[in-house]
Amino acid sequence: MENKNKQKPNLKLSYELASVWFGAHVGPGFATGAMLCMYFTSCGWNALWMPIVTMALEGIVFYSAMEMARTHKAFTYRKVVDAIFHPFHKVLGPLIDFITCWTGFLGLGVTFAACGSSLNSLFGWPKMIGNILMAVASVLIALYGQKLVRKVSGGLSICLLAVLSITCIVTIVSQWDTIAGYISSRYVPEGIDGKQIFMFIILYCAFCSGHSNHVVACSDAISNEKESRWAAVFGTLMNGCMMTLIVLSMLAYIPDVFGMDSPFVYTLGQTFPSGVTIIYAVFLNLALISSGVTIVFGLAKRAQEWVPQSVKKESTRLLIPSVLFSVAGILVSSMGLYGIFSGPFKYNNYVYIFILVIPYIFIAPFRYRRKQKELDEQSLAKEPDGQIQQN
Repeated sequence: MENKNKQKPNLKLSYELASVWFGAHVGPGFATGAMLCMYFTSCGWNALWMPIVTMALEGIVFYSAMEMARTHKAFTYRKVVDAIFHPFHKVLGPLIDFITCWTGFLGLGVTFAACGSSLNSLFGWPKMIGNILMAVASVLIALYGQKLVRKVSGGLSICLLAVLSITCIVTIVSQWDTIAGYISSRYVPEGIDGKQIFMFIILYCAFCSGHSNHVVACSDAISNEKESRWAAVFGTLMNGCMMTLIVLSMLAYIPDVFGMDSPFVYTLGQTFPSGVTIIYAVFLNLALISSGVTIVFGLAKRAQEWVPQSVKKESTRLLIPSVLFSVAGILVSSMGLYGIFSGPFKYNNYVYIFILVIPYIFIAPFRYRRKQKELDEQSLAKEPDGQIQQN
């Protein structure tokens, strides 16, 4: 029997898994630049190397998640968590499940706030109008047009990333003298020190570790360790390089971008004609609708069982929790992107350090290596034709 770990890796599969990671990462905090500015651009010239180091650390997390999924045949985040924390999973599993739902709830507020912020930057509309418009669109499409969103969301992401890449490169080239000046002088804003830089890296890694459940769900096709390894490498490079382009673009406009809800949109407005900014905002908001629909539908499906059984119609059973979650999301969105990321999300990331980052880096390797050893021993106990040896 051929040892699966000696098989050649399916690099196409590895790339697809890396793309799932990348797609989950490109959310409101990424596309508006709010979170990237807070954690990386705010550190001055260190923005040159921090993103790739952060994603290298995150690559270890995602590699461990994929290996746990592969060796334990666990293709939901809850099953992976149970395998890591056994025999304490009966206590920690529900707690982590609750925290994951809470994170989705915060993500809903972030999505609504991103729409309000982008429309405010473009047209001067009150942010709450954009927040409400995004909430209404998310609920309606989640109930009646989710299949359409799934079909077009991949194309929207590609368009958004293409526009992101082109605008970042043009901005960096046109503002290179300013950016190079910060890098060559090793400029660091006042109040930023090595300890804070370290914590920013760890906290952003913790934030991204919450996306590991998306990759776990797609890991059933992985046949050997090399595919997990290459997926982690591809994902590290894809995410790290794109992050570096965005944070360097915003570096040209510090300190003006500090504390903004949409610093990258502001950067585009300073570099390009208004038409380019509007085009980017259109793709951004379409992508945000896709995110909003996914989160609303996911939360509503989880809460559907709480709806009284007297409500029989499926769409109504989804509508009730969808509206309730969206109203709560609007209230959260009133804090603004910067307020959410510097408040609830920041403390959420501290929790993720202990329930995801540390377990994936320090506990999971023992679990999946032991499981792999068991699988190898089972393989050795078989004849070349696949039949178990007879004693």
